[in-house]
Amino acid sequence: MGCEAETLLFENYSVAESFRAAPINPHTNRLTLQLRRRRIVDGVNIRGWNHDYRESPVGWAKVLFKNNNKPRYEVKSFTNMFV
Repeated sequence: MGCEAETLLFENYSVAESFRAAPINPHTNRLTLQLRRRRIVDGVNIRGWNHDYRESPVGWAKVLFKNNNKPRYEVKSFTNMFV
């Protein structure tokens, strides 16, 4: 979707009934996605949702869970979401 990795967060979605003037299939659904963008430029690095600012040592750090060494938010590509 044109954003750097880890800068776009899928937060929620809703589905609503929708109608269109089509004789073959007049009934459709409308999908609304709620996405949030967090893009922090730190010198030449781009930080996002898996980064927090730390005071000791000073700077942005990637947040990883201790038990499995995975980031806070799973990294997925939104590029082919509707293909």
